[in-house]
Amino acid sequence: MNRFHKKEILLIMGMVFTILVSHLPVLYTAFYHELTGQPKAETGMLQLPESNTGKRIILDGEWEFYWKKLIVTDNEAYASPDLYLPVPHCGSRYRL
Repeated sequence: MNRFHKKEILLIMGMVFTILVSHLPVLYTAFYHELTGQPKAETGMLQLPESNTGKRIILDGEWEFYWKKLIVTDNEAYASPDLYLPVPHCGSRYRL
């Protein structure tokens, strides 16, 4: 009976270890900006430091969204956005 109990404990410990290790990339992704110090967009603006030239930039953050508009000229650049969307995120539940 004691032998089966040890096997059960080892099996449970192995499953817990596997679950923890498999979720490490998810945790790293969720806390990427805090762990690496990379900039994150806030209210549609991304501040890039001079020392970041030549490095990969992740465009996560809060970006402006304009419904049925393409902002291309200087006159339209000061238009207020319809909403700010967090990226990456599924935007299908927003309504205007």
